[in-house]
Amino acid sequence: MKTIKLVCLVSAVLAFTLVSNFVPRAVTKSAPGVFGYTDIGTAYEVDTGAGLVFQVRKTDGSIISIIYNGIEYKSTTGRFSQIASGLGTPTTVTPETDGATYVKLTLQTGPTNTVAANFTHYLIVRNGENTIYMATFPTAEPGVGELRWITRLNSALIPNGPGPSDLHDTIGAIESTDIFGVADGTTRSKYYGDNVTHGKDRAMDLSFSGATGPGIGCWMVFGNRESSSGGPFFRDIENQAGDDQEIYNYMNSGHNQTEPFRLNVLHGPYALVFTSGAPPTLPIDFSWIGSLGLNGWVAPADRGAVSGTASGVPAGFQSVVGFANSGAQYWTTVAADGSYTSTGMKPGTYTATLSTRANWRSRAVL
Repeated sequence: MKTIKLVCLVSAVLAFTLVSNFVPRAVTKSAPGVFGYTDIGTAYEVDTGAGLVFQVRKTDGSIISIIYNGIEYKSTTGRFSQIASGLGTPTTVTPETDGATYVKLTLQTGPTNTVAANFTHYLIVRNGENTIYMATFPTAEPGVGELRWITRLNSALIPNGPGPSDLHDTIGAIESTDIFGVADGTTRSKYYGDNVTHGKDRAMDLSFSGATGPGIGCWMVFGNRESSSGGPFFRDIENQAGDDQEIYNYMNSGHNQTEPFRLNVLHGPYALVFTSGAPPTLPIDFSWIGSLGLNGWVAPADRGAVSGTASGVPAGFQSVVGFANSGAQYWTTVAADGSYTSTGMKPGTYTATLSTRANWRSRAVL
């Protein structure tokens, strides 16, 4: 058996300029429910104007308060919602708004930051939406050894997450510190999931994952995966429930690492969506973020596509064509007639790999 590889060239217009005409300024909130941000001293408080209010600590960019429809949902364990495990110092948090439609907070670390040097993370909201849009630009792998966003909420108020990663009623760790036993002989772990709750989907199947409670649903919508690592079949942690209800977006990790991490590229956008309990409405429109000057943003007009035909695949087998280089990865399924098209690709030279359902490797040719 062998994996067939093919070099593909994606052509697109490369020259473009990102120009922002927005002037950063604060919006003074006269009452709860007024869209904008407020400097409250140690943090910036952001109000979506629709029921979600959160605070971002100035020293490290952690979200230290999440209030939805008047109820505080932050973790009770003293841990917060953050990129990596918190960015440490020095970190600057810079607010920006046009006063009417968006608020953008740019989290930027300095060159001497020992957690993640020269690292950029964005938290963005749009007026009237209970969604925190995010994107991440790492120049080096964070000191924690993985690139991840963790939302930490009070699990007593939002208890209903994926069952396989719910550690309540377990009897203690039985393997390392991450696999927990249950009295009936089963086990639970943040590494577990199922395809019912979207708790452990393959990268190519990722849509959303989250948890619910009375009057609330909190959902990670995974968004663009082109800068993540591992390929279409890679699975990683999405949830863990103990004292905290933890909702993750893993962009890379050392958990069975299959390829080098992608750095100096924009990861995302992705989004943390709050609802009254229903799953998020998909697809989410991320296109409007393109005008906000995010480092590494590549506009749709500057992307291309690859089309081709795969042959030699046995009838009835699902086949996937993946494309990868040091800066991006993409995948697409092969149609019954062998044709495939991958769109929205950044310009570059890619290695293409054809995989089939039987063993995800094939002697077929592209």
